[in-house]
Amino acid sequence: MVLRLLVAVHLIAALATSRTFFQPDEYWQSLEIAHRIVFGYGYQTWEWMTSKPIRSVVYPAMFVPLYKAMQAMHIDNPFVFTSAPAIQQALITAVGDWFAFHLVTRIAGHRLALVWIIVHLTSLYWLYTASRTFSNTFEAAVCSIALYYWPLSRAAVNHLRVPKSSCAYRMALFAAWLAVLIRPTSLVLWSFLGMRLVNDALHCKCFWRVIREPLWIGSLVLGAGFYIDSMYYDSWSWTSLNFVRENLWNSVSSFYGMNSWHWYFSVGMPSIVTIHLPYVAIGWWHRRGVRDPASVLTLFQACVWTLLVCSCLHHKETRFLQPLVPWLHLAAAIGMEPLQSTTSVRAAWSAVPRWIRALLFVQVPIVAT
Repeated sequence: MVLRLLVAVHLIAALATSRTFFQPDEYWQSLEIAHRIVFGYGYQTWEWMTSKPIRSVVYPAMFVPLYKAMQAMHIDNPFVFTSAPAIQQALITAVGDWFAFHLVTRIAGHRLALVWIIVHLTSLYWLYTASRTFSNTFEAAVCSIALYYWPLSRAAVNHLRVPKSSCAYRMALFAAWLAVLIRPTSLVLWSFLGMRLVNDALHCKCFWRVIREPLWIGSLVLGAGFYIDSMYYDSWSWTSLNFVRENLWNSVSSFYGMNSWHWYFSVGMPSIVTIHLPYVAIGWWHRRGVRDPASVLTLFQACVWTLLVCSCLHHKETRFLQPLVPWLHLAAAIGMEPLQSTTSVRAAWSAVPRWIRALLFVQVPIVAT
């Protein structure tokens, strides 16, 4: 039922927002490239035309089968060309949210998961951006899947000796490395979780198992990306390395805007969580009523780490925080969680403060437009 709800909500949001744009990259860095691969023409920005390209074709290639099918059916409608990929991304986002919901259920409990899904699916920012066809939305979905399988607590790390847990760990690593391949900046989030995991593994005496798996899985995923990009550009191209060099060392990203160090805290987070901001702060500090406080704390620490590291970069955008949105909403759900048991959707809805519920209805016409 939860998956059907997520699919329905994101499909409606995709159809409602597919005729607008949130950021030009949702076309220039994905749909235009996929269209060019299939139909032979499409706009290319300088990132794709330089001698050392900084954009990977892996994400745009996901829309190639869709455009191939449209070509075979002789579909030539601008609305379909933008709506169909948005629907595809909406389905991917729904799957990511489904994994996030089950992770919240496992570490915070069923009653908090119900409050979380109300907060998450009534978020104006999330509804407006979650079906956008840029790599950040795919990164967010893949990160949610990876975190579902990731050992977030020391007790979970200790279970890695069990073969079944090892399989889950490999799935987490595959999804995490895929996120890094799609968005190299995702390494900020996963570097913290990796260091935390290594520290826990030293105490649980499974250090070599924890270290060995990321090496071969990372080599496999990044190697496949290197091969696909080299085939597309018809020359050896390590786009992830080029991306980091151009944006970090050469500060090319600063050309597109520079922000103050506190921008993510003073503008970015308020823009994302909007009316839930006070409850995010409460949930971060108190974490009351959760089933697995250690795992919840790891998620929140990863969010803080990502915010702090990204604040050191000159160029900042709200979409760079996309993988953190579900966990910011988890903090909001914890912050507004009542002391009494919440076991139904109606009870979860009543857990949301009245002034929040009133403002949610005000958002409806905004989402519709």
